[in-house]
Amino acid sequence: MFGRETTPRQEQSYYSQRGPGRQPYEYDNRDEKPYYEGYNRTQPNAPAPSSNSRKHDSGRSSHLPPPSGRSGESSGYPGVSAGDPRYHDGFHGSHKATPRISSTQAARGYSSPNTNDYRDSAPQKPARQQLNREIESLQKGNKKLEEQVQKLENECGRLKNRVEAMQSAQDAQESRLGRQEQDDSVRQQFNNVFQPIKKWSTNFCNDASQPINMRGISPALTPLVQRVLPGLGSLEELPQFLPVGDKKRRKMFIRGWVALNVSFRILPGPNQQEIRSDLWLPKKEREAVRSLESAFILSSEKDSQSSYHEWRALTFALLDKSFPSTQDRNTIEALNDAVRKTLELIRPMASPKASLYELEGTLCEDIFVPAVELSQVLRRQRAHWYLRFPHMTAANVPLGDEYVEACSFQPDQMTDVDSPEDEDEPGQNHYLKAVDIIILPGLYKCGNNDGEQYEIESVVEKAQVSCTCI
Repeated sequence: MFGRETTPRQEQSYYSQRGPGRQPYEYDNRDEKPYYEGYNRTQPNAPAPSSNSRKHDSGRSSHLPPPSGRSGESSGYPGVSAGDPRYHDGFHGSHKATPRISSTQAARGYSSPNTNDYRDSAPQKPARQQLNREIESLQKGNKKLEEQVQKLENECGRLKNRVEAMQSAQDAQESRLGRQEQDDSVRQQFNNVFQPIKKWSTNFCNDASQPINMRGISPALTPLVQRVLPGLGSLEELPQFLPVGDKKRRKMFIRGWVALNVSFRILPGPNQQEIRSDLWLPKKEREAVRSLESAFILSSEKDSQSSYHEWRALTFALLDKSFPSTQDRNTIEALNDAVRKTLELIRPMASPKASLYELEGTLCEDIFVPAVELSQVLRRQRAHWYLRFPHMTAANVPLGDEYVEACSFQPDQMTDVDSPEDEDEPGQNHYLKAVDIIILPGLYKCGNNDGEQYEIESVVEKAQVSCTCI
């Protein structure tokens, strides 16, 4: 079967059991060394056959025996008949060439893809069951996550619709009442009015070498001066409170005096019955609105605050559209009159080299005109915005075993400009400090942009004061 030089024993050895128990080929020629079949995967490094045993067919593969020339033998697979079952599931189930074994595969113990190795084909039932359980658990978890995602998407859609509805309502309200400002925006506009006062005061009082001449100053200004200097008894005591050479103290008083006049003459205050002049309106309209507003306030109940402020915001929003400019001739005349009244008291404190005409124009353009614009904004808000100078009255303050008369510092409404910020926090010994000079007013708010909660007052910007130790 294998050719002229083969024996039945060799043929039998070729059909021996494949796998670990396979036997090597045997030859009649005892001088030749036997060689192992190339398919023996358990001994991949078996020695190759000698050259004498292959001299009849030097071109054949070293791992196949020589053809026998038997009838019915497969030409592609010598020694195997076409009817032999091993023709299909023995060496190869197809008519492809025998795979070559690389050196890497031989070193790793190469195994044919069709080899029935129990180590590779043994069923792993417990591991497969565990894997199936994990897959099922992951699928359930994935389904739950998908349900949660869908639920969140639905909730997001509902919130988006609510936001759009609220925005539409706000847009409709602003088109009717005008822009309703947020707290930060109002605070910024407030600072734009009062921060320039510090620079103006420095230019106005750059020299404190001259005594204050009180001749010609009306005693009627005493209550207003006491709003800045709470400890002042009478106007004649002013030179003692602002002595020669104390430039810092004089500048702080000038800042407070200018801020008081801006607040008192132009901007809205806390008492709604003390209606301030809306200088941006022509005189006729201004007086008409003042009369109507006073009547409305006096006749309205406390529970109708929301209705009153709704009316006020709508009225001034309409007036603002009708009279948008602050450069009206009547407005400019009213502002110039307010500036002259402001300078009446502090003119003796001006530096000898200061240009009063130029400083007067700067005071009007940089401080009073922006204050009128701020008044326009505050009056058309549904929330009740107002400025307030702390109204201080001297009281007996305990100091050891004695009591002294002083204006107590209120940390919830004031900021001491001469002390670190952490000392203004609640819990400190503020009763040991007395308010000496009030520099800037506080900014307050009642209610909100929705026309509600007018009974709640909040401090948006604290008043600035200078204190002394008791």
